[in-house]
Parts: sequence; structure tokens; C-alpha cells
Amino acid sequence: MLYGNEEAAGRRERVQAQMKVFYRGLTGLAALLLAAGLFAGMADYYPGGDEAACFACLFDSLQHWWDRREWYEQAAILLGALALSMLFVGFWPALGTALTVGSVFGGGHTIADYIRDPRKMLTPENALAVATGILLSRIPFGRGLEWAGKKGRGYIRRLLEKLGRRKPEVDIPGKPPKGDGPGPGHHPDEPEHARKPDEERADDGNDERAPVAGKKYNGVEIVDHRGNPLGEFDEIDLNNRIFYEDKTAKGLDRINPRTGRPSQTPQEFADKQILKKTRVRIQNMLEKATSTRPTRGGSPEVPHLDEINSIRDFVFRLDGDTPELRTAVENSLNQLRSEYPDYTFKALFGGKP
Repeated sequence: MLYGNEEAAGRRERVQAQMKVFYRGLTGLAALLLAAGLFAGMADYYPGGDEAACFACLFDSLQHWWDRREWYEQAAILLGALALSMLFVGFWPALGTALTVGSVFGGGHTIADYIRDPRKMLTPENALAVATGILLSRIPFGRGLEWAGKKGRGYIRRLLEKLGRRKPEVDIPGKPPKGDGPGPGHHPDEPEHARKPDEERADDGNDERAPVAGKKYNGVEIVDHRGNPLGEFDEIDLNNRIFYEDKTAKGLDRINPRTGRPSQTPQEFADKQILKKTRVRIQNMLEKATSTRPTRGGSPEVPHLDEINSIRDFVFRLDGDTPELRTAVENSLNQLRSEYPDYTFKALFGGKP
């Protein structure tokens, strides 16, 4: 499902959701068993004997138990907490959870003191920490900072990439201008188009791979916040605001010798290649995608996700052209039009790929 058939991408999210439910059940059971064993083991270190244990004493016993562990045992517990947390959240929240577990285990005496005398929490340091936590996680201002950080990550990455590729020009007296003839670093056998992209020339206007505003971009892939691919667009025309999708439709009438029937009917082809894939592509682009990146063999630079989210026109280019294929494709396009009335869907026959 991860590296094989592309049609499996539409089922991957559902399978992963089912597996997460299964993992959560096992994780909850393991957590209960771990907690039961932990508190049962701490009774051996409680100095009160048969006396009734207090709630604050449990945290004292917790730190006594933690301090008796070897460093590798403590590390194993923290790694276990990290692995357990990553079943539900990403790496950085899971790391924070693991560090919190370690601080609770190692700060049992402090927690017990706060339970015995809550007035100790009324210190300027604790008040400032609580206020900062509320500000960052409970009110819209903190949520806004998190949203701004996610949105600005793509722009900052692209800016750093551009700065890394471009070196500042230094005005040196007597230095010959670029392109005026051979010089140090210029090889006569080197073709003109092999020069670095930084050496911009007026005759580069017909270069299809040049990242010029309004040009067409080939092989644009959308990815989620973890960098997992969510689909790709064969071509994006920013000037005319169109998504182009190329579909190979030749040979649909070819008979399979084992079954005596075609491998798929025109309607099966249209439903799978146009209806289902486009439906998944639109949903992923609007709900799950966080950035874009070029595919292998695609344009070296691609438009940002914000630049393509507003495009509402799809044009499908099919190399086949039969009456049955036209009818099947029109049926799939009508279904897409009913599901996404804000979009327009067209098909061109007998052209690309």
C-alpha cells in the first residue's frame, strides 16, 4: 500500500485509522497493567508499614523508587513513554510527554510538598509558568501563533533555499561582465544551456523548467505535515488557473486471454482514474496537505500550496478517443460536478499523454 498500487492510497487512511483504534485499545490495557504494577511495587518502599498511606506519600514513594533505578533503567522507561506517545501524536509532542513523565518521577518530593501545603505553589515563578501555559494553549492567541508557525514554515523554507542558491554579486573594478566571451570558469565546449540558473539570460524565456510566475509547472506533489505524499498534479497552469491531468486510455478494448474479456471497461477506467482519484486529490489538497514539492523529473521549483488552493478548473487529457470512452468519462465528470459544484471539469480526447 505504501509503495505499490496508486489506487491503494485512497484506502490507506481508513486502514491506518482502524489500526490506530486497535493500538489504542492495546495501549490502554498496557497502561493499566503498568500502573497497577508500578503502584503495587511502590508499596515495598513505603516506610509507613501497615499505616494508611496518604496521597502525598505516593509521590514520595514514587521518587524513592525512581532514584533506586539505574541510569539505563530510567532511560528505558523514558524511551518506552516516547514510543507509547508516538502512537497518538507526532515526535515533538511525544518527546514532551516523555520528558514530563521523567520530571514527574524525579520530582515526587516536590509534588508531595505541594499536596501537603498548596500555598507553596503561590510563587511568582509558578504563577508565570501557569499564565504562559494558558496563553499558549488555551486562548485563540496561542492557537494563532501555532497556526502562523505552520503556515510560515513553507515560506521560510523556500526563502532559505533561494538564498542558498544565490550568491551576492560583488562589483569588482576591471571585472569583465558575464557572457562577453571566454574567461576563467568558462569552457568553450560547454553548451549555453548548461550554465548555472543564476546566470540569467534574455534567451531563456522558452525554458519550460524555469520558475517564472504564470508559467506551467510539471510534476507538483502535495504532502502532509510529516512529508508523506498525498498525490500529484501532472501539470499546473498558474496563468490560466488550470490543473491538467494526463490519463492513458488506449487499449481498453484489448482482450485478456485468460478471461476472454477486456481488462476493464471504459466506465471502470473513468470511475477509477478520474472520479475516485480526483475526489481523493481534492479532499487531500483542502484538508490534509500542508506544502508542495517537485516530483522526480518535474519542475525544479513548484508553486506554494496557497497559490494552487484557489484553482477550480480541472482538464483531463486522454490519449484515447472512442464513443464509449467519451460517454464513460462524461458520466464520471457529471458525478464530480455534482459533488464539487465550485469546480469545473473538462476532458480532451486524442491528445496527451
